[in-house]
Amino acid sequence: MGSVAVLDCAAGEWTSADPLPSPRAWWGHSDGLLRLPGGGIVAIGGEDARRGARAEVYRFDEVDGGWTELAPLATARRRNSATVLADGRILVAGGLTGPREYPALGLATAELYDPATGAWTPAGTMAEPRFFHHATLLPDGRVLLAGGSTTRAGGYTALQTAELYDPDRGLWTRTEHYDAEAGPRILAQAREVGRTGDRALARADGSVLVAGTGRKATLRVDRAHFGLAELADGRVLVTGGVRAAAGEAVPGSYPLTAATELFRFPG
Repeated sequence: MGSVAVLDCAAGEWTSADPLPSPRAWWGHSDGLLRLPGGGIVAIGGEDARRGARAEVYRFDEVDGGWTELAPLATARRRNSATVLADGRILVAGGLTGPREYPALGLATAELYDPATGAWTPAGTMAEPRFFHHATLLPDGRVLLAGGSTTRAGGYTALQTAELYDPDRGLWTRTEHYDAEAGPRILAQAREVGRTGDRALARADGSVLVAGTGRKATLRVDRAHFGLAELADGRVLVTGGVRAAAGEAVPGSYPLTAATELFRFPG
């Protein structure tokens, strides 16, 4: 089983919750866990205990606290992005597939999940394979993918490029509206997150939660590279990740097998 934790905001402490059906870790920087417009949190893909990309998708019920399995991805992915579109569909783009090897196979493909039908459909192909990138839903409904890395010449290359996905037209286009100076800063931030294993969450009230171990109201399980999402009632769900010590990922560690937590803020 994969572990899950929820933070109870009234008590200001972490409590245990039903574990994920299977271990997961190494989600990307722009997916984490996603809240569906109709309620519930989805955990998409990720890396399993054997360090391989997974296609399974699970939904966490905010009321009964249980997990159910949804339709799987067409392609197993880890370190991809996942974005809830304005119409409620979920765009999953890029990432790595296959076993954890060097260099792993980067993906340029994308998929769309429609909660109304419960099915995944192809969402076109990006200009280049991209993983560990940032995805942002823009006010006009398009999605901006920026930075990340790709696989070239037998190794990984950091990207300063960006692409836009138009859900109305179903098309990907390169964009010049990307600050060349911002790219290196984004990538530097990504490396720092990978080093400490912390995750940051922009909350509905405008505040930002930084979750990790060794801080006030610390997690019950020392972990890094985990999934993080805010529930409709303001609690925060944390699940999966790899073993950590003082906030640092343990070298060679595998996804957690029994850690899901919930957090509720005081007051």
